[in-house]
Amino acid sequence: MPETTSDLDTALRDAALATIWQDSPDDVARALAHVLRSAVEAVPGAVAGGLTRIDDGVPHGVHATDTAVEELHRLQAEHREGPALTAVVEHRDTLVIDDLRDPPAARWWPTVAGRAVSLGLRSLVCRRLPVDAAQPVASLTLYGRHAGVFDDEARRTVAVFAAHAAVLLDGGRAAPPPSSGDLLAQARGIVMERFGVDHHRALSQLMHTSAATGLSVTAVAHWLVDEAGRRAAPSPDRRVPPDDGRVAAQP
Repeated sequence: MPETTSDLDTALRDAALATIWQDSPDDVARALAHVLRSAVEAVPGAVAGGLTRIDDGVPHGVHATDTAVEELHRLQAEHREGPALTAVVEHRDTLVIDDLRDPPAARWWPTVAGRAVSLGLRSLVCRRLPVDAAQPVASLTLYGRHAGVFDDEARRTVAVFAAHAAVLLDGGRAAPPPSSGDLLAQARGIVMERFGVDHHRALSQLMHTSAATGLSVTAVAHWLVDEAGRRAAPSPDRRVPPDDGRVAAQP
């Protein structure tokens, strides 16, 4: 299994452990808050963050790491301006602002950007969550105290956490707990056996796969269990060639 940076892997693992079996609204809310805190800790330069949902063109704050971001959430809703709306209107997956004092931020969001600067927040990176089309649009925004702190690595890291949050908003709630089919437990066991890892790393790998593919954790688990079943199925008569004419190499 490919290794990732220690901090990022630990943050994703902890978030996965806290959420993967949960399916009640309260549990999902706590899980989303955990993902947001983990993103702030994992991205260099980030000091605060928020999750925003947009319903009928109005941004609503879902979670915030502190009171400053809560205030920015309120201003975005009152003035109908802010990074989440811009990302949606302009169809941007990732929006990076190096300095909120300057254009285009000062022109796009005069109230929100001005207040953010007065609160000591100078830069931001906003990532749209790749949720299902039936779900309200959502985004994850991280703020920095200094200008120009979010580089390409920050973009990639934010994308991983945004995908994780999207899994919770979209497929995570529908993920069956162990008492109803035990699908995720089966998938975890397969990863543990195949890669020789403990259950912590197995859960982390499931979340990484979900983020990389854009599929929900449930869909990844279904694929993994089905694929393991195909491997375990009796091999066809070797005297009959495959339909495409290829024959697997034998040891």
